[in-house]
Formats: sequence, C-alpha cells, structure tokens
Amino acid sequence: MKFAISRTAGILFALAAVANAQSSDQPSPTDFKFSFGSSSHDAGVTAVAADTVYTPDRGYGFEPYTMIPAPGVAIPTSNPSPILLTTDNVITSNKNFFFSVKLPEGNYRVTLTLGDKSSESTTTVKAEARRLMLERIHLAAGQFATRTFTVNIRTGAIEGGGSVKLDPREIGSLTWDDKLTLQFTDAHPAVAAMEIHKVTDAVTVFLCSDSTVTDQPREPYGTWGMMLPRWFDDHVAIANYGESGLTVKGFTLERRWQKVMSVVKPGDYVFMQFGHNDLNKKGHNGIWPAPDGDWAQTYSEPHTDYKKYLEQYAAEVKSHGAIPVIVTPMTKITFGTGEINAAGLGDYPKCAAEAATEAGVAMIDLNAMSVALDTALGTTLDRRVYVEGLHQTSYGGYLFARCILEGIRQNKLALAADILPEAGTFDPAHPDMQPDDFKLPLEARVGGGFGGFGRRGGGTTRPATVPARGG
Repeated sequence: MKFAISRTAGILFALAAVANAQSSDQPSPTDFKFSFGSSSHDAGVTAVAADTVYTPDRGYGFEPYTMIPAPGVAIPTSNPSPILLTTDNVITSNKNFFFSVKLPEGNYRVTLTLGDKSSESTTTVKAEARRLMLERIHLAAGQFATRTFTVNIRTGAIEGGGSVKLDPREIGSLTWDDKLTLQFTDAHPAVAAMEIHKVTDAVTVFLCSDSTVTDQPREPYGTWGMMLPRWFDDHVAIANYGESGLTVKGFTLERRWQKVMSVVKPGDYVFMQFGHNDLNKKGHNGIWPAPDGDWAQTYSEPHTDYKKYLEQYAAEVKSHGAIPVIVTPMTKITFGTGEINAAGLGDYPKCAAEAATEAGVAMIDLNAMSVALDTALGTTLDRRVYVEGLHQTSYGGYLFARCILEGIRQNKLALAADILPEAGTFDPAHPDMQPDDFKLPLEARVGGGFGGFGRRGGGTTRPATVPARGG
C-alpha cells in the first residue's frame, strides 16, 4: 500500500503545522514500542501506518519532509514529502524519511528491527541533525535484524534557571527541540519495529567545540562529532554541544558550559576542541546578527586566556567526577593547492596540548593526526576531506572520527571498551579508505544538488552555491 504524503495527507500536515506551533503542558512519556505498517494486537505496542503524521498531541509520527528544514523557514516545495510504502508490516520509501517521538531531555536507548520481507534492503539511520547512528545495514529479502544505539536529546533550559543563548540557526532546530527524530535513508530503507526507553546507565560523551565538530544540518558539511556515534555501542550517548562560531570564551558567555555542567554526571566524558575561532581579534561573527557577534569579546590569546579556560574547564569537569579530554584542533589546508596550512592556527594546537599536560588530563592530538592524514592522501585527495580548507566534508568527518577513536585508545580511556569491534584500528598515516571508497549516502540539499559536490566524499572544487560558514 502506497501513501504519497504530500498529496493524500496534505490536510493532516496542515493541521500538524498548526499543532506544532502550540505547546503542551502534559508531561511526555519516556517509553514507546512501535510496529510499522500494520495494526498490532500486542499489549503496549503502538501501530504506525504510513499516513501517521507527527503532531505534538499525538506525540509521534512521520515528518512532512525528506531533507532537514531550515529553522524558522516554511518547508519549501524543493523539500518534498516522502512517499511511504507499506509492505508486509514494514515501512519503506524511495526517499529519506523522518520519524519523530515527543520526549523530554535525556538519553534514550533505541532498538530498531530493520528489513523487508519481499525485497532486499539497505538502511542508514541518523538521529536529530544528521548524527550517524547506523551505517548501511544491508539485508537480503526476507531477512530482518535488530540494532540498538543510544541517543542524547536536549533542550536549552538549564536546571536552576536560565537557558542557553541559542543563535538564530539553532532556534527551532532538531538539535534543541522536544523530540527525538530519526532519519531513515539509503538505497532501500526499511523499518519494521522500534522500541525507545529512557536510560540512566549510559555514559554520556559531551562535545564542546565549534563548527568543525557540531551537528551540521546541511551537506556538504560533515564533522567528526556527527560521525562519532556510529562507532559506539548502546552504553554510550554522544551529546554534541558544538556550534558554529564558538570559542572557548564564547562557550561560557552563551551559557553552553553551564548547561553541560548542569547535566554531566560521574563517569561521563567532556571532550573540548577549540582554536579555530579563538584567534579572531576583531570583526563580526556572522553567526549572529549585529550588534551581537563582536569577535573582540571572545578572542583569547593562546598562551594565556586560551590555556587558562581549558585548564579551568578541565578542573570543573573533574570536580563533577567526570573525565575531561582536550582535543587539539585539526589542521587547515590551502584549498586551492591542497597544501597543509600549518600556520593557519598559530600556537593554538601547541597550547591546547600544554593545557592538557598542565591540567593532568587526557589529550588527543587531532592536529598531528590530521596532518598525517592529509599528507598521506596528497594535495589532490586531501581537498576531498574539506569543503573550503577548514570545514570537513562527510568523508573528512568520517576519517577524523576514526582518528578520535585512536586517540581514545592511545589514552587508555575506559571509554575504549565501548568502541564497536567493527571500528578496527586506523592509522592516519596509512588511511584505509580513499574518497571513492566512501559509500555513505549523501543527502540532497534544499534548493537542489547533493552534498560532497556531487561526488562521494567531496569534490575538488568549491561551488559558488556553498555558503562560507563560521568555524
């Protein structure tokens, strides 16, 4: 049975848009069991048909788009609704589709049953704003498999009062809303069942950084923070608090650090990578409309303020019984030539390493590993790691995430025990994945075109339609 949501459920989605604008005072449940494509007679299991539209009152359902919409902007005609198919108690589609569940802040263990009775399937699953959770699960016709992972979701409210100062692109985004949203994509995504349970036993890994780590909502951008969840078992939840334009000082000024400290618990980890924006002494941070966004307010000299903030952050993390990890910022390249831009970050990588030593905490030298990786790929292929010499493509983020895993192992962190065996080992000086080997499906962008400049893992020229982004 086929449902073209953009046609047959137009009225429902119009109603959903109105309902989404209204808030509900009712507390959300935290445990769900769904069966897709047919009615269910099992107690406690909710049947979900292909035309089940998400509304806040219902608390679950499919979203009316195939690409992540821009916050605060009406869904354009270039972002069509998915055509969902119901076959043999399975939901499939010819396009990306999104399923959301209204949930309060926390960590949620998600178990999916994937597969299609009548056709082979290949399913990639992302959470929230493109966090990679499952990569290309291929199943033969009639074969089903379960996979489990844990997702962290959050709001901007800070316990004890106040809230995070969100920038314009974050307000209303999937990253900061009151839902868990899962994206199903790939050649033939197929889902039969889903269980969601709120958990307190997961180790949360908080990522504090800038646009080189944040959950980037658009191709061709990708980051190691987005790719990291794919490599951990369900005992770990990645909470990516990175955001474009941030600095080590700005993280406190926007109350993001206060938010992390309000929810961190003993045994959690806090990874900190700054430096790309900290060097800006003056001018306007384009993430913010004027008069906000004066770089002079967030500049930190590498040998003094920058180190001091990192050391203070590390001490506060330890005071909560959690484990701080300082990550040196990845190198830049000169995009036109592919040459490594070693001077582009000044002394910030060196000072990050010094701060870790002086604070007595773990340090992952991503700067050195990225130099080794770019050198190994050469000046032609390394340009497919980057969008414009600073931000990474999905391919670049994937490789840098594997560098982070090696850093976790090298530091002998207990977190290494939760890395999936399939991650194997990775030597950035001898990368085992070339750009054309990268098969993760890239997503169409609102307005047309695909990420990665139409090629898997990124291209060698930067199209004029790709906007420059803050670090």
